[in-house]
Amino acid sequence: MNDLDNIGVVIRIDEDEAIVMTDDVVFKRIKKRPGIYKGQKILISDSDIIQDSKANKKYFYPVFAAIASLLLIILASFHFFFDTSKPYLYMSIDINPSIELEVDDNECIDDIRALNIDGKILMENIKVKGIDINNAIRLIIEKSREMGYVKGNDERGTILIAAELENDNVKEETEGEKKFDEFLNRIKKDINKTYSSLLNAEVVKVPQGLREKAERIDLSMGRYYIYSEAGKNGRKISIEELYTTELGVLLGRIRSDNTDTNVNNEKAELVTKQPSASESIKPTPKERSSSLPVTHAVSTLPTPMIIPTLPQSTPLKLQTSKLVPTPKPVPTPQQIETIMSKGLIGEYYNCSDFTQYVISRIDPEVNFRWAENAPDAMIGEDTFSVRWTGFVVPRFSERYTFSTYADDGVRLWVNNTLIIDNWKSQSPVLTEGSIDLEAGKCYEIKLEYFEDVKSCQVKLSWRSDSQKQEIIPSSQLFHKADVYEGEKAAFSRSMEESTNTGFSGSGYINFNNEVGGYIDWVINIKNDGLYTLNFWYANGADIDRPLEIRINDSLVCSRLSFDSTGSWTKWGRQYIGVNLKAGINVIRTSAVLKDGPNIDRMEVLFK
Repeated sequence: MNDLDNIGVVIRIDEDEAIVMTDDVVFKRIKKRPGIYKGQKILISDSDIIQDSKANKKYFYPVFAAIASLLLIILASFHFFFDTSKPYLYMSIDINPSIELEVDDNECIDDIRALNIDGKILMENIKVKGIDINNAIRLIIEKSREMGYVKGNDERGTILIAAELENDNVKEETEGEKKFDEFLNRIKKDINKTYSSLLNAEVVKVPQGLREKAERIDLSMGRYYIYSEAGKNGRKISIEELYTTELGVLLGRIRSDNTDTNVNNEKAELVTKQPSASESIKPTPKERSSSLPVTHAVSTLPTPMIIPTLPQSTPLKLQTSKLVPTPKPVPTPQQIETIMSKGLIGEYYNCSDFTQYVISRIDPEVNFRWAENAPDAMIGEDTFSVRWTGFVVPRFSERYTFSTYADDGVRLWVNNTLIIDNWKSQSPVLTEGSIDLEAGKCYEIKLEYFEDVKSCQVKLSWRSDSQKQEIIPSSQLFHKADVYEGEKAAFSRSMEESTNTGFSGSGYINFNNEVGGYIDWVINIKNDGLYTLNFWYANGADIDRPLEIRINDSLVCSRLSFDSTGSWTKWGRQYIGVNLKAGINVIRTSAVLKDGPNIDRMEVLFK
């Protein structure tokens, strides 16, 4: 809701940049963003602008301004300026990465946009505009394979392709519809022929209007297709699962539901008949679906996790002349360590009234300017809310003034006292409140924030007579954490170290130079539900060192990113949302590449 002078309409898009015209006819050349389109109204930040002698020049020629204004009036309702041609069809591809393609009448790529972070990374490494669809898909698969999203082992992942004809091309029972079906069949046949050992190709034709519905909740057409099909059979699949659960598993679920529905219908018909004395109707029990952990997952089929079993030499017990194997021992839960950890716990909700909880994470400080973006991939860009809780420790014994700079509403409690209450939709505004504090003492702090529409930001600062105005740093913000130390977990092809400073406990885990090194965390959970795993790690290399995450026999994320923290003594945080069952859960974190990050500890957060 701020920076109104920096809002403009996209009038042209090139390969790496775009031209935007503001309301007062100022033309700005900006870096191209994923997903922008001609005719879109966007917020422009200073970092977006490409500075040169031609950029950001104001055009004062009256005729030119009049023409530009006329164009805006005539074309404001269209997505495309100066290019009114429409694509033949839209196609989404989920491996993961997730991307969307615009395909023209010649079956060539008109445009491409990323639908998730992995898709954005992929787009930076491929150029598919102008090439035919089959070669484009092969290039996408090969690059995904090269980047580790498609594995070359016994596991077969799933590539889900969903396609929708553009409005003007929809003609049921015509040659156009037949051509569309043949087009999709060729694509599926080509993938299965070339990549049958790596991927199972699922190609679906989605009904008209599904793409628009998918865009509203930030899903690809393929994932929204799964979502809608599951809903038809009464199964609830959460948005988190759609982003995170392996695609083959989700497709298997809805097909299992369809099969069960058919079987139940057949049973209903049989019941109307009177069976003979020699006949009995035995209903087939419905397979119970499992609740899979939730995360930003890459599509690969789940394989069993190796859980500790009895040695092979353990004898089998004899009982009534039958061999009865000794049951597997229940893994012993790891001991929980309670510490004061830096940063605040941020609970994120996908609505403005704290009723649709999504995920919790550790934020080192409250200093966010999301502009028109979302704070997390599972949260919408508008109408969300966040609650930060923890402790603040002042450096001096004196009266402190806390200040918030927020767009939109904000409330702040310190030592259980409400000192800031500005809970309304508004442009960015500075609000202050004061309270007396003692040096070195921990005071409870709670900050609540909600975003309405358009731009969003929130910052938390403080000052006193001895303390200059500053964003409250992570060194003075803490939360009480129940953690599982890495060195107390079971690990293989990795080692405990204490060389680099800054860790908690007695050390940290350093992965050996070997793919597949892992840490097994055995934890005991009281209740079923959505939890957040927060990993504290260090990565002094200049490249990502991803980990694979498995929970109770299920692969939930084949490539969770652990980016560089800048040095081996600087500890960062990475988080992942998962569903855990009540009782014992085994969480395995495995190195995807030859080297992994150093892992200090894992926090488990539950709302």
